[in-house]
Amino acid sequence: MKVFIYCLSLLCFISLQSCTFDTSRIKVNNKIVTISKMNNEKKYELQIKDYVFSVSIANNEKDRQKGLMGVPFLDPKEGMFFIHEEVKKVSYWMKNMKIPIDIIFIDKNFRIVDIYNSVSPCLGTDCTLYRSTKPIKYVLEIGAGETYKRDISIGDRIKVITPELNKLL
Repeated sequence: MKVFIYCLSLLCFISLQSCTFDTSRIKVNNKIVTISKMNNEKKYELQIKDYVFSVSIANNEKDRQKGLMGVPFLDPKEGMFFIHEEVKKVSYWMKNMKIPIDIIFIDKNFRIVDIYNSVSPCLGTDCTLYRSTKPIKYVLEIGAGETYKRDISIGDRIKVITPELNKLL
């Protein structure tokens, strides 16, 4: 039995050594908590007004469905950029989310057409749908309240900073 536990421990240690982690320390309920996330995801930069967001990309059905589900913490400068194959009206929901976010709907010309501020997670089965009022091509999800803090509003334009992102658009 001791050999089995030793081998299992060694296997876990070896598998963790092959991963790189990015850790952040935050204060939750007056306690310091360390948040770890995998650091193997390519990040791209988008600019709205004078503010730059570092975003992950969701450009296929599987990634769009997962989105930020399960993410325990989102830095104010981070987000997720969803790229749809075609221009159309879409709906998003907050099922199984852990954090509130702002949802920004963006048309094919990179103009913001709708914003939902500080949308709360949905842990049940009857989740609210957040719909674009116009056909869109992109959606940007950022931390709750960031649109207010950065004075981001309908009509503002998104600028792609990272040239490699243009290949995915």
